[in-house]
Amino acid sequence: MEVEILRRRVLFHGSVQGLILAIVVGSLAHNVASLPLFSVSGPMIIAILIGMGWRLVMGIPKNANVGINIASKRLLRYGIVLMGVRLNLDAIAGTGFKVMLMDMAIILTAIAIICFLGRLFAVEERLALLTAVGTGICGAAAVAAVAPTVKANQDETVVAIASVAVLGTVGSVSYIILQPFLGLEASSYGVFAGATLHEIAHVIAATQSVGSSAVDMAILTKLGRVALLVPVTFLIGLYFNLRSEKKGSIETVAKPPEAQNWQTDLSV
Repeated sequence: MEVEILRRRVLFHGSVQGLILAIVVGSLAHNVASLPLFSVSGPMIIAILIGMGWRLVMGIPKNANVGINIASKRLLRYGIVLMGVRLNLDAIAGTGFKVMLMDMAIILTAIAIICFLGRLFAVEERLALLTAVGTGICGAAAVAAVAPTVKANQDETVVAIASVAVLGTVGSVSYIILQPFLGLEASSYGVFAGATLHEIAHVIAATQSVGSSAVDMAILTKLGRVALLVPVTFLIGLYFNLRSEKKGSIETVAKPPEAQNWQTDLSV
């Protein structure tokens, strides 16, 4: 009884430590991302860098992993749900059918190309898919939403988030530099940025200097991609589940009757 009480006490203190650490790192990242020179990176990549630096310099208490896991899994999923609640579907529909079709085409193209490149360079399938979804839809939030459906481990999820965040940051900086040479009107440039950049922070950073019309169109176009996160996640989860069931049935049929009987006897 005393051992059980001690175990629960350790888990409770670990949960509190991990959650406080996550709140501190998240608050620091949010405040740093609000600064002019760091707004392009977005809070996600800054939070990852702060977390890495914190672990390297000060270390993390052993029991704090309990609270960190709660923050990185449960709380992150709740955040994704709240992100869906804030979507203005009327505004998205008002951008026009053509913009939604363009968003769908960009998502499908990004997933197809990045998954193909992943196979070409022998990248693990789940990592390539997470990177593709993050690039095509809405960055880190898309990676976090799809990761549980494909049973990705923590390392694959973190690498995909970091890759997407870095690529999006490089892209937004490149857009700012190239914008005067593209020859696009403000609204057209906003659609272009909203349809191709990863995070909403990247979209805003790349269009703020052009004007409010560019920002508005960029956000609406971007929200169209975000709205497609739910159906894309559902289809990916359905595909992986069906493939797993098919693979399991093939392995069962492929086993000789002696092996199947032997396993049945062991289970009995």
